[in-house]
Amino acid sequence: MAKKAPRRTAERILEVTLDLFNRFGEPNVSTTLISAELNISPGNLYYHYPAKDELINSLFDRYERSLGELLNASDGVRDVEDAWFFMHSLFELIWQYRFLYRDLNDLLSKNRRLETHFQWVLKNKTRAIKAMLDGMGRAGADALAGADRGIQQPGELTRKGDRAWRSGPRSPTSANTRSMPPA
Repeated sequence: MAKKAPRRTAERILEVTLDLFNRFGEPNVSTTLISAELNISPGNLYYHYPAKDELINSLFDRYERSLGELLNASDGVRDVEDAWFFMHSLFELIWQYRFLYRDLNDLLSKNRRLETHFQWVLKNKTRAIKAMLDGMGRAGADALAGADRGIQQPGELTRKGDRAWRSGPRSPTSANTRSMPPA
């Protein structure tokens, strides 16, 4: 059996931090808890990430890169199957970084960089949804034309989806996690 290449400590820190933030919420996770979960000293954690905001910003940068790649694919949506796959992929990515949405007001009030970059996220989600709907319309998928009649702005669709996701059911196994709705 081939041995796995060891992961770098900084990468492991981000993976564990993302998991803890998603499970318990960013305000409830301390750097001490992160280092204890990794079985590393707090000094080792601070060597890689001198402050909790550095962890948050690094995770947000990952989210922003992945989201940018995904949203650029919205121009290629031409039919209902493509739209379903695009929206499914979008909400999977949001789910992967759900702590950002769970504690959004708190995070934005404490982190100016995050606040300005999150505005970019919302603008690009709006642009992508509009591009997706326009592409489907150009391709003759008029069956969806009635689906967006109650929505005045494409961003409203994104906000409604985000709001519905955030208020979704909690997992029966833990009061601190949310489960994905059934497919």
